[in-house]
Amino acid sequence: MEEEQKEEQKKEKRINRFTKEEEELIKHTFKDREDLLKTLRKVFLQFPLDAIDLSNLQMNLKSKEVLKVIRRRFLPEIEADLPFSALTKQVDQFTVIPINQLMPESAASHIKAMDLFRQYMDQQLKILESGKFTTEPKIKLRELSSTDRDDMDLYLGVFARNQVLEQVEQQLLLLDLKANERELSQDELDDMRRKNSNK
Repeated sequence: MEEEQKEEQKKEKRINRFTKEEEELIKHTFKDREDLLKTLRKVFLQFPLDAIDLSNLQMNLKSKEVLKVIRRRFLPEIEADLPFSALTKQVDQFTVIPINQLMPESAASHIKAMDLFRQYMDQQLKILESGKFTTEPKIKLRELSSTDRDDMDLYLGVFARNQVLEQVEQQLLLLDLKANERELSQDELDDMRRKNSNK
């Protein structure tokens, strides 16, 4: 009974996608830690990691709770206990597709590209969660824009690649803002709105 009450209290404290405790965890982990955020960028974009990067990741991202927050931030999914109105925002990779504005063939291409994006992000998150940074990834970011493929594969790859770049930069910025509690500048707000309206 006591466990159920704690779970109910936890649900009540949810702010958008994150609980108050998770928001505090973000602040504790990423406040004044541009170096850690840039190391995360290296992981997501498959850049080589040096000894300092590896140490930084091992020291700061060993908690399952931190990794859960990172996964929820970078690859959001529909969750049963999200607060009302949270489902009208970007819930997962498919909610950003303007499905009602596209012909079925075009919509299908967008869906396939977003699924490739989802697979890539999930792959990189699993590498981050496992700590196996020398794992050879199945999907390579640089190969997504390789021109030696047929037109449809090239389209899907470049679309997915661009989504990865945009998602990584946007989520790192949001982690930095939340951790350091600074307000978005008007230029940053306009840029984020522009990017979201182009999806």
